[in-house]
Amino acid sequence: MDNDKDIMESAKVKLNFRIPSRMPSLYAHHLFVQPFEEEVVLSFFEVVPPLILPDTEDQMKILQEQGIPADCIARITIAKNRYQSFVEAMNRVLELVKAEQTKEAANLSLNQNKGLMSADEQVSFSDIFRPRITGKQESPDADNSSDN
Repeated sequence: MDNDKDIMESAKVKLNFRIPSRMPSLYAHHLFVQPFEEEVVLSFFEVVPPLILPDTEDQMKILQEQGIPADCIARITIAKNRYQSFVEAMNRVLELVKAEQTKEAANLSLNQNKGLMSADEQVSFSDIFRPRITGKQESPDADNSSDN
């Protein structure tokens, strides 16, 4: 019996990763990371911008007071013993993204000298929808007016 267990633990098999053709790809604006005793839970949230008509200061005031829903679109639970390898993989991608952004910033600087405007320079409707990643959960009743 122990021999069978040893064989199973030492056997290596190829994993064939498949993404079904109808698998939805969802956009997440916010992420909560929650560590527990045996696992880490990642909760992803999407914010759908409300329809806001021009010259509606009252509507903006209501939105600022009541907030905008951020719906959880996915929860992923990762065993703590695998979490470090997940973070290392994400850090490798982060380094590639940073290198790409540095290259884009250099190109943007060249474009500004030519009088061109990038999409990043456009005035946004509000800072409400900026992505936020946090390890602590915020209370829905908390005053977020000091939030940057």
